[in-house]
Amino acid sequence: AVAAYVGRLPWAAFTPDSDLGNTKAKPEIWSNRAKFDDLAKQIVIELDKLAVVAKAGNQDAIKSAAGAVGKACKNCHDDFRAK
Repeated sequence: AVAAYVGRLPWAAFTPDSDLGNTKAKPEIWSNRAKFDDLAKQIVIELDKLAVVAKAGNQDAIKSAAGAVGKACKNCHDDFRAK
Protein backbone atom coordinates (compact mmCIF):
# COMPACT_ATOMS: atom_id res chain seq x y z
CA ALA A 1 0.00 0.00 0.00
CA VAL A 2 2.89 2.35 0.70
CA ALA A 3 4.36 1.84 -2.78
CA ALA A 4 0.98 2.52 -4.37
CA TYR A 5 0.70 5.74 -2.38
CA VAL A 6 4.26 6.88 -3.00
CA GLY A 7 3.90 6.06 -6.69
CA ARG A 8 1.32 8.81 -7.00
CA LEU A 9 3.48 11.55 -5.45
CA PRO A 10 6.05 12.46 -8.15
CA TRP A 11 3.60 13.50 -10.85
CA ALA A 12 2.45 16.67 -9.10
CA ALA A 13 6.02 17.98 -9.28
CA PHE A 14 6.01 18.17 -13.08
CA THR A 15 4.33 21.54 -13.36
CA PRO A 16 4.99 24.28 -15.90
CA ASP A 17 8.47 25.76 -15.37
CA SER A 18 9.60 22.78 -13.28
CA ASP A 19 12.07 22.06 -16.07
CA LEU A 20 14.23 24.97 -14.93
CA GLY A 21 17.40 24.48 -12.93
CA ASN A 22 19.41 21.33 -12.31
CA THR A 23 17.11 18.54 -13.45
CA LYS A 24 17.33 15.27 -15.32
CA ALA A 25 13.88 15.81 -16.77
CA LYS A 26 13.96 15.98 -20.55
CA PRO A 27 12.05 18.80 -22.25
CA GLU A 28 9.93 16.13 -23.93
CA ILE A 29 7.94 15.86 -20.70
CA TRP A 30 6.36 19.19 -21.56
CA SER A 31 6.36 18.90 -25.34
CA ASN A 32 4.85 15.40 -25.28
CA ARG A 33 2.83 15.66 -22.09
CA ALA A 34 0.15 13.20 -23.21
CA LYS A 35 2.67 10.36 -23.54
CA PHE A 36 4.31 11.30 -20.22
CA ASP A 37 0.93 11.29 -18.47
CA ASP A 38 0.04 7.92 -20.03
CA LEU A 39 3.28 6.38 -18.81
CA ALA A 40 2.74 7.88 -15.36
CA LYS A 41 -0.74 6.33 -15.24
CA GLN A 42 0.72 2.96 -16.23
CA ILE A 43 3.18 3.12 -13.34
CA VAL A 44 0.33 3.79 -10.91
CA ILE A 45 -1.70 0.92 -12.39
CA GLU A 46 1.23 -1.49 -11.99
CA LEU A 47 1.87 -0.31 -8.42
CA ASP A 48 -1.78 -0.91 -7.56
CA LYS A 49 -1.53 -4.43 -8.98
CA LEU A 50 1.60 -5.05 -6.92
CA ALA A 51 -0.19 -3.91 -3.76
CA VAL A 52 -3.00 -6.41 -4.41
CA VAL A 53 -0.73 -9.40 -5.05
CA ALA A 54 1.54 -8.47 -2.14
CA LYS A 55 -1.42 -8.82 0.21
CA ALA A 56 -2.06 -12.30 -1.16
CA GLY A 57 1.52 -13.32 -0.37
CA ASN A 58 2.24 -15.43 -3.47
CA GLN A 59 5.96 -14.91 -4.11
CA ASP A 60 5.78 -15.72 -7.82
CA ALA A 61 2.94 -13.23 -8.33
CA ILE A 62 4.83 -10.61 -6.32
CA LYS A 63 7.96 -11.09 -8.43
CA SER A 64 5.95 -10.79 -11.63
CA ALA A 65 4.12 -7.67 -10.45
CA ALA A 66 7.37 -6.08 -9.21
CA GLY A 67 8.92 -6.75 -12.61
CA ALA A 68 5.99 -5.01 -14.29
CA VAL A 69 6.50 -1.98 -12.02
CA GLY A 70 10.17 -1.87 -12.93
CA LYS A 71 9.36 -2.09 -16.63
CA ALA A 72 6.82 0.73 -16.34
CA CYS A 73 9.37 2.92 -14.55
CA LYS A 74 12.01 2.12 -17.16
CA ASN A 75 9.66 2.95 -20.02
CA CYS A 76 9.16 6.43 -18.64
CA HIS A 77 12.82 6.99 -17.75
CA ASP A 78 13.95 5.84 -21.20
CA ASP A 79 11.86 8.54 -22.87
CA PHE A 80 11.78 11.33 -20.32
CA ARG A 81 14.84 11.21 -18.05
CA ALA A 82 18.27 12.37 -19.14
CA LYS A 83 21.07 9.95 -18.41
